[in-house]
Amino acid sequence: MDDVCGKAVWGTRSMDDAGLARQALLQLADESGMTYDELLELWAVETASQLSSASAALAAGNLREAARLVHSASGASGICRIVTLADELRTAENFATEGRGDAAAQALEKAQQRFTSLNGALHNGPKP
Repeated sequence: MDDVCGKAVWGTRSMDDAGLARQALLQLADESGMTYDELLELWAVETASQLSSASAALAAGNLREAARLVHSASGASGICRIVTLADELRTAENFATEGRGDAAAQALEKAQQRFTSLNGALHNGPKP
């Protein structure tokens, strides 16, 4: 997947996140032998799990684990060109790394809301 990330047009915001994600997932599907739906489901399930676990880690005061989980979710979203979600997750990661648990929790909540919205748009929107 790192090769695909290198080919991505980082920071491109000429298309909405869902549109960029569809393009990236199609490209990844073509290169990996997986289908678009399989990749979408993999991103959705893994990201949901990581965000839930990160939230629990923050609630338990384990900022290091929260930062690790959010970092992983941010990377996957970045590969899929979901730049606004990746940016929001990096913000939560930075707050957690700095020891700012309350700020990290607020940033993570914002990212979780965006994830829910994008996940719905990708699952219910037009299929490529």
